[in-house]
Amino acid sequence: MELLKKLGCVFVILLTLLLTFLLRSMPKGTNWNDYKILYIQNNAPLTLVNNIFDQNGIKDYVSLDNQRVPIMLKKNSIEESMLRVNLNDISNRYLALRQNYFYDSTGKYMLYYIPSYCEKGIDKALGAIQKAGYEAGLDASIPYMWLLPVIFFVLVIILTVFAQNKLLFFMSSILPVAYITCNAFHAAAIAAIILELAILLFTNMYKRKGAVKKFLHEYILFAALGISIVTSFSAGVLSGFIFILVAAGSFCMAYLTHFVRTKRISKYPFQPVLIRTARNVKLYNAKVKKALPVITVSCVLIIAYFAFGNFLTGITSSGDKNILLPGNSSHADERLPGVEDYYRWNWNVFTSPYKSLNVSDDETETVVYPRFTDQNNEITRYDQVLKYDQAFKNRVYDGIDSLDFNSIEAVIKKQGRDFNAGYTDSTSYNISFFSIIMMVIGFCMLLFIYFSAMIGKGGRR
Repeated sequence: MELLKKLGCVFVILLTLLLTFLLRSMPKGTNWNDYKILYIQNNAPLTLVNNIFDQNGIKDYVSLDNQRVPIMLKKNSIEESMLRVNLNDISNRYLALRQNYFYDSTGKYMLYYIPSYCEKGIDKALGAIQKAGYEAGLDASIPYMWLLPVIFFVLVIILTVFAQNKLLFFMSSILPVAYITCNAFHAAAIAAIILELAILLFTNMYKRKGAVKKFLHEYILFAALGISIVTSFSAGVLSGFIFILVAAGSFCMAYLTHFVRTKRISKYPFQPVLIRTARNVKLYNAKVKKALPVITVSCVLIIAYFAFGNFLTGITSSGDKNILLPGNSSHADERLPGVEDYYRWNWNVFTSPYKSLNVSDDETETVVYPRFTDQNNEITRYDQVLKYDQAFKNRVYDGIDSLDFNSIEAVIKKQGRDFNAGYTDSTSYNISFFSIIMMVIGFCMLLFIYFSAMIGKGGRR
């Protein structure tokens, strides 16, 4: 039975290390859902760019050279004929404005929208383009946030000093250090700090008689661990699952470390024995109380790092510093047409053959025109009514999926109906509101543990 326990612990530790490094993830910008923007100096030959994309498995990308008129009309219909005649008319201004999605705000760079499933080839393609002598970069290309693992590692070193079982604590902290190194997220760091507190308390009580029973009555600590798990999931689903493995692996590491140490001590003529039971030892002893402010300060540093991240990390893109690219912005830019503009343009295309030339396009919400049908060998007239209403918008919105090319409208549709087109900093990094909330809750939980320990509740026998 003991052998199975040891083999099981080794398996969990090795599996955790393997998955932590194989499934590592770094913060990425979220300017566009399901797409990354690769911006390239606009004088780069299209043949060069297309060849590099093909060589690196990048397909189904959206670019200016593969755009067509984004509407499906019956061949040789009156609507198609009118559109061809008036293609350069102001009523079709939308077609000219949509091209702005393929340039940065200054027009210096050409933009390519690459699906996320082709992401593996982007870095190689970017390197090949830069090697060819052309400026290029990625939207929201954020450098590795090295300060997070540094803060965490320093915390581990300091807590090792305060730990009663220093070797046990340090060995149990190896997996959390690896986790933060491979998941440099602010929320993941807060979750790991809470886990470190649990490891500190666990290793201090390890192998004392009644330790398990004592821990089972520490409801505040279990609540904190629950919060840490939810916080880790707020950084990403994979990050959350890896965190659970890391927590299990850390306690397995404590078990194996204790076994090795016991095996080594067993050779000595004198073997130390823990006399006092867990019931007679304070969980939040003097050293732990000294460590709690350090843990709390570490959380403050993580939150401050998030709040002032742009200043602390010196985020820059791989090209110019202030490249403004199309994206979801709180400030709409009239140079970038939105979904409502697409609706209105479709309305004009479908109704222009039937509208009075004396009426402005924007004033027309309903169009009625005569149609004829053959019923019982008689030509019968009826009125066809077109309305610019929600039903019409829904038909146009759903029709984007039937376009026979990779359209910019399909990219915009992926962003949702509330997409607000504007220019955003190419290096912006967005964190979900859920992550922010969980970071605050995690910090408040640590504050609660700190104050309860200071006033004596956390240190009860």
